[in-house]
Parts: sequence; C-alpha cells; structure tokens
Amino acid sequence: MVAPSPVNPNALDRTAAWLLNMNMQFLEDESIDPDSKHRDKLRNKDELSQAEKYQQDLVVLQDKLRISNKKLEEYETRFKCQEETTQKLVLEYQARLEESEERLRRQQEDKEIQMKGIISRLMSVEEELKKDHAEMQAAVDSKQKIIDAQEKRIASLDAANARLMSALTQLKERYSMQTRNGISPTNPTKLQITENGEFRNSSNC
Repeated sequence: MVAPSPVNPNALDRTAAWLLNMNMQFLEDESIDPDSKHRDKLRNKDELSQAEKYQQDLVVLQDKLRISNKKLEEYETRFKCQEETTQKLVLEYQARLEESEERLRRQQEDKEIQMKGIISRLMSVEEELKKDHAEMQAAVDSKQKIIDAQEKRIASLDAANARLMSALTQLKERYSMQTRNGISPTNPTKLQITENGEFRNSSNC
C-alpha cells in the first residue's frame, strides 16, 4: 500500500492566513458603509461561499495530512521493527554459520588425527609382521637345514644297513659252503665300519 503524499504545512498556513484576511476585510466593509454593504452583498456572497469552500477543503487537507503523518509514523515504526528483526536474524544465521564452520573444522582435525594414528599403527604392525616373518623364515631355514642333515644321515644309515645286510648274506653263504665241504673256517671274517658308515671285511692274522 502506497501512502498518500503529505501536504506541505507552509501551504496550509498560507491558506489559513488568506482566509483570516478575507474575514477581516469582510468585517471592515460592514463597519464603513451600510449602503456599500448592501451594494456589495451579492458580490461578496460568492466570495464567502468560495472562502467557506476553501475552509472546508483546508479541514479536509488537514485531516489527510494528519492521517498521512500517522501512517508514515506507522510505516517507519514497522520498517524499524522489520529492520531490527532482519538484523537479528542475520546475526543469528551468521553465528550459526560460524559455529557450523568451527564444528566442521574440529571434526576435520579429529579425522586427520585419527587417520594419522591409524596410518602410524598400520606401519608399526607392518614392521612387526616383517620382523616376525623374518624370524619365522630364519627358524624355518634352520629347521630345514636340520631336516636336510637328518635326511642325509638317514640315507647314509639306510645305505650302511643295506651293505651290512649284503655282507651278512655273503658271510652266511660262505659259512654254509664251508660247512657243506667239511672245512672249518680258520680265519673268520670280521666286519669293520668306516668313518663314512661303510662296512668292510677283514681277516684275523
């Protein structure tokens, strides 16, 4: 709604002064010459009607001016309230925005600290796993060497056992042949084990 344009108070004052001057002139004319009043009565009648009309218009304009001033004050008060409310909302939103930014910054810092802790822990675990793996590999290699040595020892013993069985078989066959021929063995064969685990025959001198 657009408020009506207020009337200039100076114009109203000039109009009121003019009307007052017209009334004073009318009173002076009545006191000077009764005949002149009679002669000018018809002429002044229109002027008085016009003056009354001006006075009525002046009252209407004054009422409009008073209403306009009242509405203007209301609009100014309302605008001031709206401006204060808007400023308050702006300050509240700005405070909320700053609070949200601060909370987001703290959360980001916390996440970065957590990520650094996780990375540090992973690196530590990786180093521990590498160390454990190296130790286990060394233990496996050591045990594998022992196993290889044991396997070689077993293979050597198996070979020695096979040679022993072969020598026993040969000795048994020789003894059987001498017994069948009635010959008594004078130099019995002895078995000796070498440092390599091998067997060899030897006779008593």
